Amino acid sequence: MANRFLYDQDNIMVLERNLLSGQELNSLKLACTGLTYKEVAIKMILNLRAAGNLHDNLFIRLHVKSRLGLVTYARWQGIVCVLVIAEKEKN
Repeated sequence: MANRFLYDQDNIMVLERNLLSGQELNSLKLACTGLTYKEVAIKMILNLRAAGNLHDNLFIRLHVKSRLGLVTYARWQGIVCVLVIAEKEKN
């Protein structure tokens, strides 16, 4: 399940719940890895068209327009996290 905050008619923040299926959630996680759509389709054991349709449906359901939007949404919702490793300063 993924949550997102929206504003209603009176400009009051409300919580919207989007129930993502297991397949949609897996697809979202794989989209965040940098794999191509073809590689995602292979990992999910789907044909390329089915994987593309899955991503298109995610764009619509999550109100995003690009793959970057999917990644941003997944990070914002805590579905995926990015580890940042700082390089130690040399003495």
